[in-house]
Amino acid sequence: MAGFDKNNMPFGMKIVVVIFAVILVVSLCLPFFSSCNLPGQEPQNTAQEETTQQEDEGVTTANATTAADIDASYEAQKLELESKLESDQNNLSALANLGNLYYSWAQDLKSIASETNLELIESSEPADSDGETTSPESEATSPEAEASTPDGQESEGAAEVVKSQAQVHIDETFEQAISYYDRYLALDPDSKSVSVNRISCIYTSGQEEQAISELEDFTATDDSFSYAWYTLGMFYFQQGENEKAKAAFDKAAETDAVDPYGYGTMAQMYSSLVQSYIDAEAEAAAEVEAESEDAAQTEETSEPLAPELSDSETSKNETASESNAPANA
Repeated sequence: MAGFDKNNMPFGMKIVVVIFAVILVVSLCLPFFSSCNLPGQEPQNTAQEETTQQEDEGVTTANATTAADIDASYEAQKLELESKLESDQNNLSALANLGNLYYSWAQDLKSIASETNLELIESSEPADSDGETTSPESEATSPEAEASTPDGQESEGAAEVVKSQAQVHIDETFEQAISYYDRYLALDPDSKSVSVNRISCIYTSGQEEQAISELEDFTATDDSFSYAWYTLGMFYFQQGENEKAKAAFDKAAETDAVDPYGYGTMAQMYSSLVQSYIDAEAEAAAEVEAESEDAAQTEETSEPLAPELSDSETSKNETASESNAPANA
């Protein structure tokens, strides 16, 4: 049975979905960009100082366009937090914030690689005889023709190497985040927020099935933590499992009556959005089923009509019938 086609939804619904999608992405990142907003975590007082220092250096995540820019934008924060950790290896705040820092760092690297690929483009553009890179607009040959030449093959090979190196850097940055979360949890295994952040980091790194399984186990053990249900709802929603997503969002709203971090409010918004998808899917399914039933009914009631006979053929048939009739005794 065909499902609801999101590409054919009414224009008004598309607008609502886009707005909610933007909010979804931002809200997914919020816990990891702001160390002050994590439930159960010590606040940091150096965020403004770190931001000012980055702006003075002219490198921020907002204006970063390459992986090198991203790395530079996080360097000052990393050094300061690592310095605190060197002074006290059991500094939970430093461990949690380093985990969050590397998580945000990896997300930015992933965004650069998947959305803009500026680092890849800059590294793979061929250079002319003067050493200047040649823009795509100035190339006379088509991509297909270029790829068939030795230079084109060499350029493609170089691009693949850069892409592979970029992915290794992303993976290593995610692993760093997870390692700091693990160190935190080794000291404080009961920290719910850090446990969920660690799982979310695993999900964003690409290990989606593992992350969903771990978070399902978490909520099965403790069903009172709104942030866990909220995060699980987003996982399900991104996977297209709308029924499960709505149930998780509803649970997040239910368990966050006080709503100190806004997860309950956001969960209610997402629940409404997911319900609109569920209703649209049900409506589309009902229409398909009705059309199938109408087609089947039409097929059953439609019988082939006997071909019309001409007058001569009718006369012949009557004569044949009379000659074949049994004789009267």
